[in-house]
Amino acid sequence: MITVTVNEAKLRELADELGIRKDIVIEVIDSDTPGISARLKGDALHQHIRLVVGRAEQFADRLMFAHNEIVRTLLHEVKHVQQFQNWTREMWERDKLYSYGVSPAEAEANEFAADNVHKWRSIITVKRPMKSRLSKLSSAEQNVRKSR
Repeated sequence: MITVTVNEAKLRELADELGIRKDIVIEVIDSDTPGISARLKGDALHQHIRLVVGRAEQFADRLMFAHNEIVRTLLHEVKHVQQFQNWTREMWERDKLYSYGVSPAEAEANEFAADNVHKWRSIITVKRPMKSRLSKLSSAEQNVRKSR
């Protein structure tokens, strides 16, 4: 299990840099599904990004990888917020002519995320819960009792 915390000040700084006027709300959800995914919803005042971190135990030994992937996913979605704010109807109509993976909107969001993942690393923290030595001892003791 890992814990993801959003740095709200850094999120606002990113939004300001991109010229995003709406408030961005990030909801982090644990899931049993492998991988990291995100969904974007919005209304007149807010953009809501639901960030789903699946099977967090798969990242327990690869915390830096998990951190980078979560930041990349978050930056991708924030770029979509900017696109929804600034793109014209014609731009979206042209975007629909492409399949999802190669559409101009997706290509732009992917490029932005890849180019900025290190700049905005501090937008989140990712932590692995600390296990005390006592819990390891307890686990070892339980294994010995089970083997009897």
